[in-house]
Amino acid sequence: MSGQALAVRDLVVAPRRGAPVVLHGITFDHAAESTLALLGTSGAGKTTLLRALAGLVRPQSGSVHLGDRLLDGDGVHVAPEARRVGVVFQGLELWPHLTAGDHVAFALRASGVGRGRRADVEAWFERVGLAPALTRRRPGALSGGERQRVAIARTLAAEPSLVLYDEPLAHVDPTRRQALRALLRELARERRHTAVLVT
Repeated sequence: MSGQALAVRDLVVAPRRGAPVVLHGITFDHAAESTLALLGTSGAGKTTLLRALAGLVRPQSGSVHLGDRLLDGDGVHVAPEARRVGVVFQGLELWPHLTAGDHVAFALRASGVGRGRRADVEAWFERVGLAPALTRRRPGALSGGERQRVAIARTLAAEPSLVLYDEPLAHVDPTRRQALRALLRELARERRHTAVLVT
């Protein structure tokens, strides 16, 4: 699926209900099939913005459009699972009871993109530079960089229009960061998704 333009207007967001507002009047346009980097100090609200774009936090006011579709605003709040937005969380959010391959298979089935067959899962593992044999390991038996790649494969396998990366290189040792950076650029070109990256 091709990426779509993202338009954010006058967004006001608190990280959770009852918490103080951390984002005031955020407005920007982001071109389809391109990557936008969000830079800022710790606590600046970058992750809160990603959570709002994903639908995990409901903005107090303002609007979010993905292509011609209103996701938030004017009384509308599209649920996260209905947005076609993928998120690679800073904490990776891998379930310990599933194998690495089960994570990708789940994404394929849940999104309706595929049936989660072993061949499809292994193809995604190869695409992100992981050996197919790792599909049978649980997250606790993988290195930080391997877990990061599983999280990326799981997110991209669902073919989202918009991909949100929250510190995607945080769990990767410095010697492998350049390779993963190159992989993210290559996947963005190949999959033609729109991305927002927090760093």
